[in-house]
Amino acid sequence: MPLLIAVLVFMFVALAAFAAGSLIDQRNARARLIKDRLATVQKAPERDPNEELALLPTSNSAGFPALDTLLRRSARVSAIQEALLQAGMKFRAGNFLLLCALFGVATGLAAIL
Repeated sequence: MPLLIAVLVFMFVALAAFAAGSLIDQRNARARLIKDRLATVQKAPERDPNEELALLPTSNSAGFPALDTLLRRSARVSAIQEALLQAGMKFRAGNFLLLCALFGVATGLAAIL
């Protein structure tokens, strides 16, 4: 019986911490979005005249609207996207995370077998 109470208390505290963290992350994402919008409005775009312009907006996901919305909110995914761009890779963050998950599952299955 004491073990059950301890597990329930742990689950409650973990859920509360997760909820608080997600609220803080949403506020930070909103503030970052507003700062980005203001920066683009206040500053003229600096680009090379020979640079190609993208006609379609780029996203972090592989074409799933719900995943795209989730990935745009996360500061961690934005950091992954920046790291991929700095490395000169043409991957989007959503595709990279999907590949990591697939390799993780494949490695887990290989370890079990």
